[in-house]
Amino acid sequence: MEQSAEDRGQGSVLAEEARRSLRGYYWKNIIATLVSQIVVSVLDLSTPMNFITTHFSSLVQDGRPVFTLYGLQRSSPMMMIVLAPLVIIIYILLRPISKCLRLLRQGQEPSLQIVSKARQRLLNVPFLIIPTHMLLWITLPGFFFGYGYLTESIDSHSALVLWIRTAMVGLIATAFAFFSTETQARKTLIPLFFPQGRLVEIKGAARQLISRRIRAVYRLSGLVPMAVLVVTLITLALEVNRFGMETSTFALGVVRFSLVLFAIFFLYAGVLSRLVSRSIVEPLEDLLGVVEKVRRGDYESRVRVVSNDEIGALGDSTNTMIEGLAEREVIRSVFGRYVSPEIRDEILSGRIPLEGELREATVLFADLRDFTPLIESLPPKEAVKIINGYFQAMDGAIRRHHGLILHYIGDAILAVFGVPLPRADHPASASHAALEMCGELEKFNAMIALEGRKPLRHGIGLNTGLVLAANIGSHDRVTYSLVGDTVNVASRIQDLTKDFDYDILLSETTRQNLGQEFILKELPATRVKGKQNLLKLYALLG
Repeated sequence: MEQSAEDRGQGSVLAEEARRSLRGYYWKNIIATLVSQIVVSVLDLSTPMNFITTHFSSLVQDGRPVFTLYGLQRSSPMMMIVLAPLVIIIYILLRPISKCLRLLRQGQEPSLQIVSKARQRLLNVPFLIIPTHMLLWITLPGFFFGYGYLTESIDSHSALVLWIRTAMVGLIATAFAFFSTETQARKTLIPLFFPQGRLVEIKGAARQLISRRIRAVYRLSGLVPMAVLVVTLITLALEVNRFGMETSTFALGVVRFSLVLFAIFFLYAGVLSRLVSRSIVEPLEDLLGVVEKVRRGDYESRVRVVSNDEIGALGDSTNTMIEGLAEREVIRSVFGRYVSPEIRDEILSGRIPLEGELREATVLFADLRDFTPLIESLPPKEAVKIINGYFQAMDGAIRRHHGLILHYIGDAILAVFGVPLPRADHPASASHAALEMCGELEKFNAMIALEGRKPLRHGIGLNTGLVLAANIGSHDRVTYSLVGDTVNVASRIQDLTKDFDYDILLSETTRQNLGQEFILKELPATRVKGKQNLLKLYALLG
């Protein structure tokens, strides 16, 4: 929830929305409690127990109103007694979250300690709701039924049975409260406190795995109603012997109770299953939607992580993957400015070894003639504009013939054909590129002539041979480079273009690999610096 100054206004709006969301915690828990109290009353009234039939056949005995334990349980004061501690406990549980939201609404930046405590509490509140409800559903009914037994309003057998059934219904109420509270948190609070996800990294936060959710639905939807039915049937069987209940009355009561129990828990199971399925399906649908956007090339989308279970961890991993893909796309885009797209894709795919390989290739070395005096006579911006314009024109010619520009060295260009992407016709590709470079230079000269600039001239040397191609450099910075005599000879041949007054010269090794489509002129064998033997050269004319 780290916010910059410009984000605080938006954070205040979100905090106000989240404050309204806090009210949902109270209402959902209150509704779960009230509905469950009604369910308990319906189940009790539909049970043909002696206590129920005796005490509720009439609400008046001997001309006086009957004030029984059950009447107390059905009254509004009873509901208030149950709800009051629930509301107080929820208020205490939400206090760290409320404190953080209050600071945000006031435009203040909460401290890291306050935010950390609020985040942890936000994830733990649904789990803290469980013991809260269970405590209320076990202790309060136990107190009232125990009070009824002590005041002889209810016999011990009936008090125990009704207390057990009330506690079992409390399990369902607790489950509703848990999943409703969790759903409430996922709507507004979790996106506010965890805009980047990473809920699994919060220490001290409870987790409920998907497998536990499924087991909870099974147990609450199947085992609880079965347990209620078994306890009730055992109770009724005992009361038949104790009070001599007629068989027809007993059978009718069992059927009525079974139908009521089925209807209630059928609805319970449907609502509970919906809550649980939504907690699983909705995050998965969001994840699939984001994956589909990424498949179409949208790397700005992110999965909305709202849980710390397996789906939340998967969402975090997916976001990390998307960030990696976005970085890769940036690399592809930037890398594509230095090499042709096909070479870029080969390198990024890992199909080209960058640790070093000895390969045959054709090296192209180009250098502008008499450019240093020109630079000294121009303002810096004009000089940079001209050199960049020249490089742009040469870059296009080299790329179109599958060449890779390795370095811009001052006003010179070092390019290679045949590595890293293997090509059998690399001498021909380099020769076509050199000819096109001369054509592009003529176009560039025509353009700068309109600005009153003198035309540029360059020399190009081509040489074919073995080169060592590898990532070369220090641990912190490397560059894809060529090492070998082939590179040095190409540079020397380029220097000789000044002596022979030809724009393009190539070596004998390059000529041997060219077809008949090129026009070549053989030049006198020449000694180059660093070589003992004379070097046969050819001028490339077309």
